[in-house]
Amino acid sequence: MTLRMRKWIYNFRHSFPVRLFLLHFQEHIFLLVIWFFLWLLMTGNILKLFGIKFLMLLPEYLDKTGNYSYAILGTAFGALVMTWNLVTYLLHASRFPFLAALSRPFTKFALNNSLIPLIYLILFFISSASIQMKEAGFDIRQILGHFIYFLFGMLILMLIIGIYLWLTNKDIHQMKPADVPAHLLAGPRPGGRGFQGRLADRTGDNFGVEIYLSERLKMRRVRSVSHYEPALLKGIYRQNHLNTLLLQVISLIGLTLFGLLEEIPVFRIPAGASVYFMASMILAVVGAISYWFGTWRLVLLVFLLVLVDMVTGQRGLRFRNQAFGIDYACEERPAYTNHTLDSLFSITQQATDKQVVQNVLDHWLVRQQKEKPKMIILVSSGGGLKSAVWTMQVMNQLAHEIPDTFMRSIALMTGASGGVFGMAYERELWLRQQQGFISDFTKPFYVERMAGDLLNSVAFSIATNDLFYPGLKFTRDSLSYRKDRGYSFEMQFHENTGYVLDKTVGDYRESESTAQIPMLLITPTIVNDGRRLIITPQPVSFLCQAPMPQGHTDRTNIDGVDFNALFHSVKSERLAFSSALRMNATYPYILPEVSLPSEPSIDIMDAGFRDNYGISLAARFLETYQDWIREYTSGVVLIQIRSWDKEPQIKEADRHGVIRDLLNPLGILGQQLRQQDFEHDDQISFLFDLFGPELFDVVRFIYQPGENQDPASMSFHLTSRERENILNAWSRPHNQEALARTLKLLDITE
Repeated sequence: MTLRMRKWIYNFRHSFPVRLFLLHFQEHIFLLVIWFFLWLLMTGNILKLFGIKFLMLLPEYLDKTGNYSYAILGTAFGALVMTWNLVTYLLHASRFPFLAALSRPFTKFALNNSLIPLIYLILFFISSASIQMKEAGFDIRQILGHFIYFLFGMLILMLIIGIYLWLTNKDIHQMKPADVPAHLLAGPRPGGRGFQGRLADRTGDNFGVEIYLSERLKMRRVRSVSHYEPALLKGIYRQNHLNTLLLQVISLIGLTLFGLLEEIPVFRIPAGASVYFMASMILAVVGAISYWFGTWRLVLLVFLLVLVDMVTGQRGLRFRNQAFGIDYACEERPAYTNHTLDSLFSITQQATDKQVVQNVLDHWLVRQQKEKPKMIILVSSGGGLKSAVWTMQVMNQLAHEIPDTFMRSIALMTGASGGVFGMAYERELWLRQQQGFISDFTKPFYVERMAGDLLNSVAFSIATNDLFYPGLKFTRDSLSYRKDRGYSFEMQFHENTGYVLDKTVGDYRESESTAQIPMLLITPTIVNDGRRLIITPQPVSFLCQAPMPQGHTDRTNIDGVDFNALFHSVKSERLAFSSALRMNATYPYILPEVSLPSEPSIDIMDAGFRDNYGISLAARFLETYQDWIREYTSGVVLIQIRSWDKEPQIKEADRHGVIRDLLNPLGILGQQLRQQDFEHDDQISFLFDLFGPELFDVVRFIYQPGENQDPASMSFHLTSRERENILNAWSRPHNQEALARTLKLLDITE
């Protein structure tokens, strides 16, 4: 090896960027975990199913992906980079006394500390360019334009912060020993060894740094600072630290105030930008704890988490999400106990409710166009906007093939999360067509509306109101509720769908009772005990327990709760229909668990945890009315709209290491939807046995992506490619075969 090569290697090993890079791994791995987690999100290595990578690589602003959306994303990324530099400057600057002898020490530190953000930025550009071409069809010129705006937004933010620090920080050329204020020479911070002692240790070696990168991108030799008074160096660093902390506090306050404007569309920034802002805040908090408490940081962090959990668990201190429309201030809260459920859903009550719903079926029969019609039961799976759009596409196409008859033939609709969104919107549009408000409920325009983004508002609310200002309120029907990401989700949903679903659950009672529209069962899951909550304007206590012969009902448990029956005292009929839909689609962490006013209170989550396909309740309904169906109909066609393939994929389990072998038994938890599929096959087999193949059959319309295409993500955000992919799935052979079977079963001649 030549002398020149050895010198280059020595300089590389002792350069400021490399030493900083290694120092992060040695002492503050928690900060690096944040960057690593962002990288995993961006590349789709985690949460790929939810499409998070599209939010970070293909941002959408005001329903459009373009220069402005990338400029805002770049600004948020610039905030993350500057937070990274500010935090690490607080933690590491005193290890490098030579900085105090330089002009603009923070600027030079940030420049030499840019290796990790630069690696991330390069990976972002590569990944984003690929996604833009594949998902949005942008050409090279458009992609370069987006990246220029991204860099512009990033640099503008960094420039603003740089100007602030330039105006407030003083360097060695501007401060004399006599100018150092007394408060800057105070004792060591809690948990730290003290700047003075550490500086005395490091004045000779600068943590092994020999050269640094200057603003002109040239390598400069480090100069000794042993001839400077330690008090002067300490004063410079302490002043920079205080200005840095003040800037972080101002940024957090500014972001919180920015959240007050979320109802104005122009302030709803892309969800990816909110992710960067949240990462910046986590960096700032972790960095502050590390700075003030040094080696005790992990202990303190665990202690703070436990303390926060204990404090917020106290009555009145926990901010719980609410379902809008019902009365949380009512003192007559229903008791949620097994005894209460037994009394509410007694045999007598079940018989009464069964007769009420049978009257609905009688009205349904009157509206049919033949003597013994086929009854359609429509179920749709969960899957976010993917399922909502696919459900509307299938219903629209069937309505075109069977005009005026298809919607009339549906007696009952149910399902989970996104599927119910699509069914509810389609049902409302059909009602409005019957009322003369619109001419054609199957126009593609309505599907486009349903496909609108719902995540930007939610992510922004998490980054602002939910974390830092949970006190915002709004009023509905003279009742006060808290604004959080649940509120943001519903408001965005109403904007996307033209406010046609801005109703209460009770508003649909009359139109369902007269069979003007099909009955819709919304069935979220109760977290407390795993029961399903059945939300519908009709009384359905008979669906809360498996049908049993009279005198044998004690052989089975009540596994469902009729929402109106239990919560009648708190104005259950005034529940916002959008809140019912939201409860049915409450993905963990994306949307908050809804707390309902009972004693004890119950928390509500996504219907998919109990039944992601809607089969179970449909089967119970058919079993209950089997005699009526045999007498008045020519049979039942169960139409299932699925956003998931029916055939299970068999995963290889042989090539696991020791660690993965330990975790492998937990893998069955991830097969919950497949387990439901197997159980539903049992129920369908039971229905075939109950009615016979002459009176019962199943047709499945399954979303599958085109050849060599990735499936659409299970998210509340869809790219343009995903939307097109979902709509085109209708023409795939298996769905055309399902259409032909449907027409044959309904005795429709082509």
